[in-house]
Amino acid sequence: MRSLHGLLMVIAWLMCCPLVATAGTYQTLKESCDGFPQLPVVSVDGTCVGLVVQRTGQPLLKMPRSLIQTADNKLLIVDMGAWVSKRGQLLVLDYKKTTVPVKVLLSQLNLPHKILFGPKGKIYIAEANRIQRFEWKNGEISNLQTVVDNLPYHAEYLHPLKNFIFDAQGNLLVNIGSSSDRCEKKVSLTDCVNGVEASIRRYHYNKDTDSFSKDYEMVARGLRNSMALAIHSSGTFLQAENSLDFPDANEPYEELNIIQQNKFYGWPLCYNRNVSIEGNDCHEANYQQPWTLLPPHVAPLDMLYYQHTKLPQLANKLLMSWHGYRVIGNRLVAYEIDKQGRPKLQQQAYFWRAPDQPDGKYTRHLMQPKGGFGSENNSSENVAQHQEIISQWHPLPGVRPEGAPVGLTQANDGSVFIVDDRNAAILRLSNGKTYRPQQSLSVSVHEVSKISLKPPQKVNALLQQRCAHCHVELVKDTAQLLNSNYWLQHVDGKYTLLEQRVFMDKLRPMPADRQLTPAEKSILKNWLDTI
Repeated sequence: MRSLHGLLMVIAWLMCCPLVATAGTYQTLKESCDGFPQLPVVSVDGTCVGLVVQRTGQPLLKMPRSLIQTADNKLLIVDMGAWVSKRGQLLVLDYKKTTVPVKVLLSQLNLPHKILFGPKGKIYIAEANRIQRFEWKNGEISNLQTVVDNLPYHAEYLHPLKNFIFDAQGNLLVNIGSSSDRCEKKVSLTDCVNGVEASIRRYHYNKDTDSFSKDYEMVARGLRNSMALAIHSSGTFLQAENSLDFPDANEPYEELNIIQQNKFYGWPLCYNRNVSIEGNDCHEANYQQPWTLLPPHVAPLDMLYYQHTKLPQLANKLLMSWHGYRVIGNRLVAYEIDKQGRPKLQQQAYFWRAPDQPDGKYTRHLMQPKGGFGSENNSSENVAQHQEIISQWHPLPGVRPEGAPVGLTQANDGSVFIVDDRNAAILRLSNGKTYRPQQSLSVSVHEVSKISLKPPQKVNALLQQRCAHCHVELVKDTAQLLNSNYWLQHVDGKYTLLEQRVFMDKLRPMPADRQLTPAEKSILKNWLDTI
């Protein structure tokens, strides 16, 4: 009966989730990307994506999740194996000799996910139920020991993977994911809210004894699954939330939270900003709104602050991997940050949907979450705009599989390793000639502004009446204004000049004679959202 039940569950899952991509193999180009075979994946100008290794060359790679690079240029790769206990392994790959077979260092690991350097240069690895550490000497593991044990986990735990990070004092901050989607399984609402699960724990580090406290301190609650964590040099502690699994592709939005001691971040009482679930009161004691919302269902699985000069395109930015399989996922993005490491906020933000067909185009959409962007300080600037670093990663038969980025690691030389778990591949973002697809295959989001467009009659009449009287001397008609040299040129890679001047410019908003009426703004905005 148990096996029959499991089979029926799998069939039901496949019926309701037909868009889940299957694993694939990357096809390489003739060109090199800073020493590695280049992949046909679109990245930000001046960069390329190279293939370090994939399953076809290293069969031991099954489901890699994260890696670190040692001083002797070895890649230590955590491979989960599958969503089955005791299938995980820790592998080692010679970064300079990737044709040499990988070696198994540890096996029978229980759903391992994260590996990091910690205090005194020791290496830490997280499994579903524990965190171990070891030393790396002469190409071998030594002094393997468990530092945190008995972490919440059982066979039906929905979010069993443990992520972790170290603060400036060496304390261990550990993600405890929720055991269910909305606290609907075998757990009381009180236990869901009070931090038994869906929380972040702190295990205090004793520098003198090089050990961690057995008892933990609760840091934050109401966090459904904290798979992406980052701490800025200023002390700002960021968490990117994997939100509820609504079947609606447009809701809910994911969250980016600034973690503060003893705050409650919403799960399972509410989502987005102040949107209550099934009559619950979103404003439980110490409720803290997200710093910004992320597009819906992008599934952020890792973050890092880029700190090197090799890739100036990433300077002073927060990188984030979006693993989601829906049309807004599978890409690498970056956020500009302030001095405290917080993504900079503005009034509006957009995201790009992948095409439904291989020969389709990416389309831009305004972020419009249920409940809006209302903030506690009533500021009109309360959403962050991401930049797409890898901007096209949807599947193209015979060209590439759909990307599934998880772990991000800054390499010793300043390039960035990207671990793709679904396709069992290790990729590397580095300097090089940027790949651009054939125009017939797809239109890059960075190239949209270069296309001359003829707007609908209603839009054309509006532009002619309210804008062309000041600009008509520059060009012959409205269509000429809508190209990369004029109104559709991008400002800082984010908004078109038209959007910037009409909707966002506080010092000198256009048109100069008088603002557009709400109805006129609606006409213009609706059109811009479609191109």
